[in-house]
Amino acid sequence: CWVKDEVSTKLTRYDYVSMPIGRPPRILVLYGSLRPQSFSRKLAYEFARLLEELGCDVRVYHPHGLPVRDPSLEGSDPK
Repeated sequence: CWVKDEVSTKLTRYDYVSMPIGRPPRILVLYGSLRPQSFSRKLAYEFARLLEELGCDVRVYHPHGLPVRDPSLEGSDPK
């Protein structure tokens, strides 16, 4: 993983337990494409890995099962 190999030694890590929050930040990472090779999905996973290296509690939301955009419904305003 490039994050651990190249960036890990340069990251500033915080002791979240000693801070007022008392725990690592909880972060939800979203991506907007169902395609397996989409750029937004790849970027979301890389972002999640970087946040985990910083000690955050990270969850990646998978949009499977959500309604998919239907372009045929757009632009047909029945006014």
